[in-house]
Amino acid sequence: MVGYENAVQNRTSVYLVSSAFAEFFADIALCPLEATRIRLVSEPTFASGLVSGFSKIAKTEGLGGFYSGFGPMLFKQ
Repeated sequence: MVGYENAVQNRTSVYLVSSAFAEFFADIALCPLEATRIRLVSEPTFASGLVSGFSKIAKTEGLGGFYSGFGPMLFKQ
């Protein structure tokens, strides 16, 4: 889009933007696991493991429960 020569001249900017996009999509994939892990650590009697904790959050809070901490997680990264 900007051409090879411009990309080479601005490679630091290209690296920063591409890594930001990669981090954003990685956070989307990681957020449900992180939410389940945090719940298991903060409430030891919540579930017996990751799979049962994942199922319990999905049943009680719906899919939105997995992404309730997405904003803070994104800014942490």
